[in-house]
Amino acid sequence: DTTGDDDTPAPTEVTLVLVASADAMIRLAGVGDSNNYGQETYNSAHAWTSGGQLVLHRSLINFDLSMVPTSAVVTTATLRLFADSTSTAFGQPGHQTSSGSNSCWVARLTSAWQEDVVHWNNQPGAALTSAVVVPQSTSLYEHKEVDVTSLVQDMVSVPGQSFGFVLQLQDESAYRRMVFASLDSANSSRHPSLEVVYQH
Repeated sequence: DTTGDDDTPAPTEVTLVLVASADAMIRLAGVGDSNNYGQETYNSAHAWTSGGQLVLHRSLINFDLSMVPTSAVVTTATLRLFADSTSTAFGQPGHQTSSGSNSCWVARLTSAWQEDVVHWNNQPGAALTSAVVVPQSTSLYEHKEVDVTSLVQDMVSVPGQSFGFVLQLQDESAYRRMVFASLDSANSSRHPSLEVVYQH
């Protein structure tokens, strides 16, 4: 080629905005809880007490990334979590920092789970060593946008080892919480979403 032109086509950039395909809260109350909470209207990362027992919540959220090629380079991926101002499940509403920071981890799940079956005692594994931080809240009903680019790149590249995210408190000692609308919220504009920009 004497023209110096490069015939390699420029990579195509694609933006996907996905609504969660499944989500579920899991709960520990003194001992592991075998009840399923896949239909709750909220996703919470929660540490409180009830009857003198520590109660913990974690939340699992999955997205269908099957349309993203495994060879894709993920430019950005943003997890959007929307505050839940309607839940009556808690004596004190919204995000809480009564005993300290309610900063959370978002980690990649590494084993399969089902929304209507999962509970604390059979919860999937999580890659906490690569988790990203959700900074503590500054108001009761604060939405969060979380940069999960590195996690989504792993999910896309090795889909057989990736099954969504877990949201959990960094410090699971009472009294602190983040709480967001789930897929079962009546307000569909507040369902968890994931924006992925990738090149291929």
